[in-house]
Amino acid sequence: MLRYRPFSKIWGGRQRRIAPGRSNTTPTCFDSTIPMSGAGGGSPLSWKTFKVRAARSSQELSSLIYLRPRGGVRGVEASAIVGLRSARNYTEVWLSDGSMVFDLRSLGIWSGLLSKSSFLRVHRTAIVNLSHVRQVNQRNIDKWDLTLRNLERAWPISRTCRKELRTRLGI
Repeated sequence: MLRYRPFSKIWGGRQRRIAPGRSNTTPTCFDSTIPMSGAGGGSPLSWKTFKVRAARSSQELSSLIYLRPRGGVRGVEASAIVGLRSARNYTEVWLSDGSMVFDLRSLGIWSGLLSKSSFLRVHRTAIVNLSHVRQVNQRNIDKWDLTLRNLERAWPISRTCRKELRTRLGI
């Protein structure tokens, strides 16, 4: 049986359904490392404070990036990612051991996930880890590409990204 409680004075005293045994003041938390109450321990946290603490604790607990290939999840460190290539709505993630994993996220989402200090978008279809760049080749005035550690295939560099690549690599 569901009971009704006042939702908030801000919302004009509307009622909302609350399942038995549930409270409407404390958000549910699946991570035991995030404290659910304020500094004094008595009052519950606001949703904004809860999200900030949850993000902070997840960054401290795990430095892994979770790849979502078909049928599972695989955690890798950011330093193990050599580069990312676009494959339409998917991404090919190339790892330092030479393997490649298809991820279900697009390259645009990846550009927001990875740190700007160690990763650079060198082409509209490629993001590389700057610590894994082995060689930058200038074939013509127009054609530049780079080779990465543990990968044989050369990756293109667009004209718009050349200047930033040269400053970040110091060449």
